[in-house]
Amino acid sequence: RGETNRCSHLVRIGFERSGGMGEYVNVPAANLEKISAQIPFEKAAIVPDAVVCMYRGLKTLGGVSAGTKVAIVGVGGLGMQGIGIGRLLGAHVTVTSRNDQKLELAKSIGADLTINTQRESLPEIAKKMGGFDVVADLIGTRESILEAVTLCRNGGKVIALAYVDPRMEIPSYEIVIREKQVIGSRAVTRSEFREVVNLVNSGRLDPH
Repeated sequence: RGETNRCSHLVRIGFERSGGMGEYVNVPAANLEKISAQIPFEKAAIVPDAVVCMYRGLKTLGGVSAGTKVAIVGVGGLGMQGIGIGRLLGAHVTVTSRNDQKLELAKSIGADLTINTQRESLPEIAKKMGGFDVVADLIGTRESILEAVTLCRNGGKVIALAYVDPRMEIPSYEIVIREKQVIGSRAVTRSEFREVVNLVNSGRLDPH
């Protein structure tokens, strides 16, 4: 099915196979995509990780499109990429952090709403907005996943991209009665990688 990231015998460079930090490394030709000469290596280097992971989470699994209300909880290296991807897809993007510098940066690269969760109540803001359509959890604790579920509107989706706690606890009525979904997102397929490289090469997506 082309779901390369779901392979039961997945071998990744830098994980199951050495070489992630090598000055030179041999890779299968199928792993390579050509980048435009205009793209700095510093930006190209994060495409196969932070950029494509958020692209898969928001577009493929989250179904984000024009008008979607997206919340990125715990904005950092991944979340900053999610802002550009969300805007590219036409979404309204809200981001959270306890760090004002991160929030200022997020605002400068296109976040529609920034929330410092030490000073503002995220659940209250979500309630006023009628709940989010898609919540991307980038914290990965039991508490963050549970809160992400409560932030969703009925029928909304939580995309779990982080994993700190080995277990999550979610009230069954949130899933059954309110038809919310919690979807795990890991890595990316080759075809999604290709899509993102094309977006970056064409200038439609600018990795931060």
